[in-house]
Amino acid sequence: MVAGPAVLMAGGDGELRAFNGVNWNTETGAQPGTKAPSWTYLSGVHNSREFVMAGRVGYVSIGSVSGSAYSWRTPGTGSRNWLWDMTRIAPFYIGVGEYGTILTSETGLNWEVEYVPGTATNSILLGVAGNTNQLVSVGSEGTILYSLNTLTNLVSTNLVV
Repeated sequence: MVAGPAVLMAGGDGELRAFNGVNWNTETGAQPGTKAPSWTYLSGVHNSREFVMAGRVGYVSIGSVSGSAYSWRTPGTGSRNWLWDMTRIAPFYIGVGEYGTILTSETGLNWEVEYVPGTATNSILLGVAGNTNQLVSVGSEGTILYSLNTLTNLVSTNLVV
């Protein structure tokens, strides 16, 4: 469940519903651009303008307020890995999920895969939180990953045969 300023958005298996304080409205349907696709939604986040909802196979739907209803769009095919949690720390969205998946996006439309230590690639990341100085993600098998907001050295080599 994700809270917006006047709406709660809840996702599940084949469902996405918005609660306006009085009624639960179905947000899934067959009208592309108006309704979100019927999908398994596991996580979401809200910024000041829209909901970004994600889930099975990394599928993402973005809902923007259009009058008194939401207009939904789907930016792509997804990461193929299930996304179990999302957060927004301006200016980024961060999504985490199975196989140590960490995705970041500035817009919610285009997502970049972040590299994680090899020991985390068999973990399911179940939560992510933080602030502008540090992000922390936790998951199965006691996995805890963190990233500090600092510059770091990048060592690379070139091999010429």
